[in-house]
Amino acid sequence: MANIVVAIYNPLIRQNGMFPYFETFLAGLKDAGNNVLCFEKIAAELEIKEPIPEHYLEKIRNFSPDLFILFNNQFWDVSEHFDVPIVIYDVDSPNVFCNLEKLKKNKRYKYLTIQKSSVNLIREILEEDSLDVEYMPPFTGVRAEECDQRYNIGFCGSHWLWNDFHQIEDFLATNPTEEERLAAKAVYKEFSEDPFHSFSELYQRLNLNVKNKVQEGTLYYFSTRLSGLKRLRCLLQLVDLGLEIRGYLWNQPLSTPLKAFPELLLSWSDEVVNNTLSTQRFYNSVKIGFNINHIQAKSGFSWRVCDILASNACLVSEATPDLLNLGFDVATYKTASEARDLCKHLLLNESLRSDYVAAAHDCIDKKFRFEVVLPLLEEFAGLSMRSEDTGTLEISRVSNHDSKKEAKKKGRKAQARVMSSELHTASEDKAPFPILDKMRISFMDRLFYSISKHCYKKIKYRN
Repeated sequence: MANIVVAIYNPLIRQNGMFPYFETFLAGLKDAGNNVLCFEKIAAELEIKEPIPEHYLEKIRNFSPDLFILFNNQFWDVSEHFDVPIVIYDVDSPNVFCNLEKLKKNKRYKYLTIQKSSVNLIREILEEDSLDVEYMPPFTGVRAEECDQRYNIGFCGSHWLWNDFHQIEDFLATNPTEEERLAAKAVYKEFSEDPFHSFSELYQRLNLNVKNKVQEGTLYYFSTRLSGLKRLRCLLQLVDLGLEIRGYLWNQPLSTPLKAFPELLLSWSDEVVNNTLSTQRFYNSVKIGFNINHIQAKSGFSWRVCDILASNACLVSEATPDLLNLGFDVATYKTASEARDLCKHLLLNESLRSDYVAAAHDCIDKKFRFEVVLPLLEEFAGLSMRSEDTGTLEISRVSNHDSKKEAKKKGRKAQARVMSSELHTASEDKAPFPILDKMRISFMDRLFYSISKHCYKKIKYRN
């Protein structure tokens, strides 16, 4: 038995849920006989300047941890307080590691990553070839169950497009010359292939010496917006084949870019998918489970891929080296048009679709359940994580502590934008107050809305 501190960021707090990957991970540690103390916050942060609050530090000390596992380093720096292994678990990319610059100067950490190409990438970005970095195979808690497969194609995930996607407009506002526009195109294309370096680095790499340059802002946000464009353009190819979309915040008025994709908005349902069980139900209800990778996934794939493979849906996914090396045949595509043709072919050939599903089930149960990958985690951490004792799991909700201060500084307009983002930073661990389109309600309703919002802000949770 081990005492393990885990830190996650979980936007599904707003739906009283948790990403299946995290839920399966935590349940797997507990079921193996460990004591798990999980700190969860609603959103990822790229920088935490403050030291860990004393009451959290005291809570961890009383827990007497044997190991820390921090997903994307979304936690305070505890390296000075505890002389136990600290593992940073990369489930996105180094672009979303908190306090990236500080990590470059601290060799206390070990790193796990869900894509093989990131083993060297993490060492490159953190500027240390000797870092202990290893690949961790995927796993899932989803199970196949018989039910009516009422939808042809199912997609579950974010649209990733918000109103902060204005970098190109800002560049055009500088009245660039033709040479500067061509240079910006080249840099944009280069970034789409290599989203781990800043635009200034890419201008230099391409030897483009121009005055007006496009700026990416933050690598993580900009790469995510480009991933959203890629995702939506691909999904457009599937609408008429019977596409059903699930996911959070697809109907937000502060996501203006989505208005250019009405077909997709009309394919979206607000039916909640917020944990392993609801994910399982959705994927078992579709004939094809569709996946499009983030542009940062150079060799790997989304954690939802194994959820689809474990269900009765047939996975159709963008081809990546890690996916093709799973040990069984997977239906893959390289372009949006190929994805459409492949989905049409599978919908017309049930025997082929069923063969893909059967092969996936056999391999998932043998190789990609948490209990199978747990020994790899034990070996990496140098710690036994299996016991006959009964494990425990405590989840402690923490605030994105600096969001309230940041919102006040930037004003009410910025606060509304932050609340609409998938990287929502709620200062009080409360669900966000509903955002209404005031142009569509009467004057009296706008008055009631303002009063209600004012009262809602007064509500505070006790520590």
